[in-house]
Amino acid sequence: MRVLLSLVAVPLVAGCVSAASRTSPPEHYFDCDVPPGKFSEWSRTVGAKALRVSGTVELVEPRHDARWAPVANVFIGGKDGTSEVGLNVYFDWQSPDVLEFMVVEPGAPQSRQPVLSVPWHGSVTSFTVALSGSGELKLSAANAQRTFELSKFDARSVQLTCSTGQFKFRQVVIDEQ
Repeated sequence: MRVLLSLVAVPLVAGCVSAASRTSPPEHYFDCDVPPGKFSEWSRTVGAKALRVSGTVELVEPRHDARWAPVANVFIGGKDGTSEVGLNVYFDWQSPDVLEFMVVEPGAPQSRQPVLSVPWHGSVTSFTVALSGSGELKLSAANAQRTFELSKFDARSVQLTCSTGQFKFRQVVIDEQ
């Protein structure tokens, strides 16, 4: 009887121990680390008309290149394969203490007018790119937010990219709705 109780108690205690020692899900990140003049991309196909991409981005090290600037992007790609919406994170050697966040809209020429500038040394900036089923696009970075109405935009993919530097994307969550 004592042996039987011991055999029953061991799995019960082991079950309690394993339940108590569960850890949080792993952090999702993309360490985008490329030499000057090169780029890297992480991409995922999506099937929902509405989605939300959120996370953080950090510039670890900008690199010099005569033609390419250190940039990172958080894009939702369209089904036509040529249009994108989202955020462009830009480092300008003329303003070396800040990262500038620009909006990318489909069909609109990309301007260099930042919607937000943040100090970059050791700074981690949260972002959200959200597309509703009705075509409302909400972009936010740190404390700045912009909203756009898109006439028609069918999402096909989510892309994280960078060039000419090391950028870390952390806690990236893609919610398809």
